[in-house]
Amino acid sequence: MTCFSYGGDVPIPTAPEDLTVVRISIDDVSYPAAPFTGTGRRGAPAVITHATSKDWPGIIFDFSGTSFSVEPPVTLNLYTDQDLTKAAAALKGRPNDSLRVRVFGIATDAGIVVDPGIPHRMMVRLKGQWLLAAWVSLGLALLAGAFLAWRIRSIFFR
Repeated sequence: MTCFSYGGDVPIPTAPEDLTVVRISIDDVSYPAAPFTGTGRRGAPAVITHATSKDWPGIIFDFSGTSFSVEPPVTLNLYTDQDLTKAAAALKGRPNDSLRVRVFGIATDAGIVVDPGIPHRMMVRLKGQWLLAAWVSLGLALLAGAFLAWRIRSIFFR
């Protein structure tokens, strides 16, 4: 595997202008297990990992990569990359299944809380850094090869 293929393996999230904005009433949230503090008590959970809504049964909203905390019930605008009506139609015949929908951004009536463009810009920048590292390593390898050829030529062909 080369450095160039590492740049191609960076998953780029959906561009912010292509995301679907859905207004959803969040009824239940789950927090990650909080670490123990030095006193033996658990610290307060900081961020939501998953949320569900009674309006969309069987759909779990995945908040990975977003740092947001809220007390349900609350109504939010969620930026997702899937159409929820199609997802709900796919789940209609399978009552015991659930579908995870990734949330890229969060907005309230007051404005945007979590910018949906941040994950996209971060991964585009990471991909650019990987490709830059690949070109630099290729340049250094060519420079080392040229130096080796110059040394061999100066030793054997004097």
